[in-house]
Amino acid sequence: MLRRTVGFLAVYCVAIAVGRATAQPETQLALFWPAAGVGVLWALRTVSVRELTTAVALTGVAATVGNVLTGFDLLPGALLGLGNLLLGLFTTLVYRAVAPRHERRGTVRRLSELNRLVLSTSVAILATSACGLAALLIEGREASLAVGIAMYLRNLASVVVVVGATLGTRRHHTLPGVRQGVEATAILGATGAVAWWVFGPGQTLPLAFIPLGLLVWAGVRLPLPLTALDGAVVAVLPLVRLMTGAGGPFGEIRDPHTQALVLQGYMMLVAFLALVLGTYRAELRSLVGNVRQEHQWSDRLIAYAPSGLLVVRPEGLVLQANQAVGEILRRDPADLVGIRGDSLDEGTEPGFATILAQAVAAGGELVQAEWTARDHAQQPIVLSCSARAVPGPDGDLVVLVNLVDVSERRLIEQRHAHDAAHDDLTGLPNRRQLDTLIACHRQTPRARERGALLLIDLDHFKQVNDTRGHSAGDVLLADVARVLRRAVGGQGTVGRRGGDEFEVLLPEADLAAAEAVAWSLVDVVEKHGHATRVELGCAVTASIGVATFGQALAAGIDVEVLADSAMYSAKRTGGNKTRTWRPVEPAAQPSAPLSATA
Repeated sequence: MLRRTVGFLAVYCVAIAVGRATAQPETQLALFWPAAGVGVLWALRTVSVRELTTAVALTGVAATVGNVLTGFDLLPGALLGLGNLLLGLFTTLVYRAVAPRHERRGTVRRLSELNRLVLSTSVAILATSACGLAALLIEGREASLAVGIAMYLRNLASVVVVVGATLGTRRHHTLPGVRQGVEATAILGATGAVAWWVFGPGQTLPLAFIPLGLLVWAGVRLPLPLTALDGAVVAVLPLVRLMTGAGGPFGEIRDPHTQALVLQGYMMLVAFLALVLGTYRAELRSLVGNVRQEHQWSDRLIAYAPSGLLVVRPEGLVLQANQAVGEILRRDPADLVGIRGDSLDEGTEPGFATILAQAVAAGGELVQAEWTARDHAQQPIVLSCSARAVPGPDGDLVVLVNLVDVSERRLIEQRHAHDAAHDDLTGLPNRRQLDTLIACHRQTPRARERGALLLIDLDHFKQVNDTRGHSAGDVLLADVARVLRRAVGGQGTVGRRGGDEFEVLLPEADLAAAEAVAWSLVDVVEKHGHATRVELGCAVTASIGVATFGQALAAGIDVEVLADSAMYSAKRTGGNKTRTWRPVEPAAQPSAPLSATA
């Protein structure tokens, strides 16, 4: 704080001396009062109430001393000093009252900050001009409206020029590189030379507008600090030329009040134009930089997202693919860009094109589906796919596709579904699955003409369990299951009903075909039993009952009941044979509804 206070006080005293040097002989009023700008800048840069109080108090004292030493009496000089004190104080209070908390240090990086500075300074100048006019009245000098306007323009121009000229000292501004530095030197040199020439002796008013073109050039090409410095050069050089006896068109103005008004208005407008151009360019570059950073950040988010992301045209062209997609499909993400997504289809529906069409038709709503794709090794991968159509950077529609590999989950689900429908020991469909298949066939129109059920019970199985143990019985059941499945082949479905009972569903067989299959199964089981007789201690055979769906529908009885009745008939007659269910003749045995005959 002490170093900043001493530094600003020294600069402020020099600014007072410079300002008093620009005083007009006719009015003894300064054409340019840089102390106003230094005082405002000093007050805005303070970081505490104590430092602000010290700063404005020292500006008031220094301005009073400076004006008294340069020709004012004590009371008028004190009033002018009070005006300088109030200028810095009021500007700071107004600026900080209307500024957000993070923008209260008097920086000028955006148009909003520049407008806030000019607004707060203008309000403060209106409040402090009364002190200056009162000092002039006490001194016996003219205190007219024109003088008040001149004081207003002088102080405002001083603030804008000084603030602009000191922007390059702030750390948050980036200085140009070598190439831009050469261009900046050329622009500043050309601006200074042209301004020195057009405001020289004998030049006319139209030439005074030439430096404005160079100022616009600086605003378009240079960073804010250099643009502000260029504006300060264009603003101050006419004053310097006027004080050295030239001034170009300003020097031709004979009325001192009019000359002061025109010169100060020019200085204020030129410096303000430079700051507007510079802050607009800086804000635009910052906005472009933020957009570029956000774009890069969004690209990184897509690239490193944990789930697979594709950006796709509605027609299927892949625009972007992240690393996770490459890992899922076992491909380089760069190889996916530019291909059509449906080229990865495994061939099942819904395909990639169908999912995209649904997303586009949904109008921004989320569409979810399962897509089966093929990886680099042409292996199928089941993907949970979420797609949403959104406007792209160029305004055209794109589809964001989120992919999650659910292949392992689907395998687990399929395994669980298989386990729920199949017997653990034999791998055959279990009773629940058989009941489902039988019920489905019973509902088909062809069930009255086609379809049969075989119920198989192993003979002597209890003897195997009792003599060889249950482990041997389990081995026997698994072996018989393989034998039956191989023998039936594609004619039907073999399942385990429970214990040593099996069922065979023959959906396309009529009665003759079913009986033929049954006898063939009796034969293969008998041969297998003879082959394992020594190992098992007995020859295992099969008793098989046969019933057709047509018989069951005609009798109004479940086909399983009919097959079971026929199977027990075969078993009661010694086993190792097949029996077919047939209805009992009413005249022969009216009390019995069923009989099992060979």
